[in-house]
Amino acid sequence: MKTKSPAQSPMAQVEQDGYGVKNHPEIVDDSSDDEQVAASLDHWEQRFDEEVSHYLALGQKRRALEKKRASPKEPVRPQNAEPQRKGVGAPEIPGEPQLHRRGRAATFRETLRGGLARLSRTSLNQDNMQALTLGELSGSRWSYARRLEFDANGFAVLDNLPPKIKHAMAATYREFLNDKRYGVLQGQEREQQLKLVLAKKLLALTLMGADSEFDMARIGSASAINRYLSEKFGLKIDSEPRSPRNQPSSAQTQPESADFRDLLVQEAVLRSRNYQVNWAMDLSNKDTDPFVRKIYTETIEAPKKNEAVSKVPGQRTDVMATFQRDFPHSTYEAEAEDGSIRRFNSVDEFVEFIGDPQKSGLPAKVSHFACQNTGMLIKNLLFTKTDDKDQPQSPLQLFDGTPIAISTSPKATYRLKKAADGTVTLIYRSEVDTTGASALKKVTARLLTAHQDKDADAGVLIEDARAVITLDIDFRPDGTERIGTLQLRAEGWNQITQ
Repeated sequence: MKTKSPAQSPMAQVEQDGYGVKNHPEIVDDSSDDEQVAASLDHWEQRFDEEVSHYLALGQKRRALEKKRASPKEPVRPQNAEPQRKGVGAPEIPGEPQLHRRGRAATFRETLRGGLARLSRTSLNQDNMQALTLGELSGSRWSYARRLEFDANGFAVLDNLPPKIKHAMAATYREFLNDKRYGVLQGQEREQQLKLVLAKKLLALTLMGADSEFDMARIGSASAINRYLSEKFGLKIDSEPRSPRNQPSSAQTQPESADFRDLLVQEAVLRSRNYQVNWAMDLSNKDTDPFVRKIYTETIEAPKKNEAVSKVPGQRTDVMATFQRDFPHSTYEAEAEDGSIRRFNSVDEFVEFIGDPQKSGLPAKVSHFACQNTGMLIKNLLFTKTDDKDQPQSPLQLFDGTPIAISTSPKATYRLKKAADGTVTLIYRSEVDTTGASALKKVTARLLTAHQDKDADAGVLIEDARAVITLDIDFRPDGTERIGTLQLRAEGWNQITQ
């Protein structure tokens, strides 16, 4: 798939490549990642070796059986039959079946010719099986059997590789960056090791993966592997690098003769762009930014004057109706001075914790933020901003720079802390995890385009992506509030799931 060129001016505070995976405890995997990464490739190599050994042993047994079947057998003659002379047919025996007589009359040359033919077919079927390893195949130079196309930025358009393989290459590249075994490598040594790792993973998936159509009975045949790679993906593993005399000299055709493993590296690096996002926006001076002021007015101040949710008989009047509607569907917690956490089981507990020493209506003010209003504020700040050319701006982008917005509903938590002076801090935290979204047939993101029709369906599926959004808001006893820094930590939103 030909992709849009990468953005020329990346947004501030957005990490553009796989190095951003490090040092983010909010979203990274557990501390055993390095061992799991190592085991992953070791697993494929071990399985490849086992498959080769298995089919080599089967081939040897098959050839031994074919050889035994091809060996000439002495015809069975009655005890009173005269000895057969060379080149002369055996004498007829009265009453002997015709097929039996033909079998006795067959000469050694005919039997040998049939056996040799069967051995020849067996040799062809085995494709010169040998004890290959993933390391040997991956360490060789790879060539591309089809004509390559390049985009405007010089990136090869690898339409021959399925999207799942491209995703795997990017993931393997990021694992390589975080693997301590390769951290000490530099320069050419590092590049060679990266090419080797990517090539091993590609071979493992194309030959032994769940979607592979390769005949495992030929796993030890370099020629059979090459035929499959050529037919399916336009690839060829060279036994040794081409000599300079055989290399094309034209500058226009030179990229096509490059080692395909270099293109794998380029593709993996490209698809790791915007994988990790660490973005922040300071809202403490919201009135100085026209965009922030506008969004705050629409999502926070306007609902105060005209709340869309109506109170029902029997509800408390000292907290907002929207909050009371949302309370059963979100998580509300209290953090004590010692750091322990307990959950609010009722609106009454929530109001009691906040208190109202100066009769400023503090519970109502806190509850106005402890509901969907804060979520709407954040959503619009993140995904509705445009530049002076009306182009959408978003901290989340595909690897080619296309801005996107999260469309799946987050899981929100509202936690309260109380200081000695009565100041209440609302800690808002929302999490999104799209693991398993394809099985649920859920759209998880939306492409952002200029002058986009708000009713148009621009939804896309991005699976195995995660995001954590946090915002702290301080409420003083006199009823005034101070909004802190909006932070977004996200990973995996840079590739659409095919």
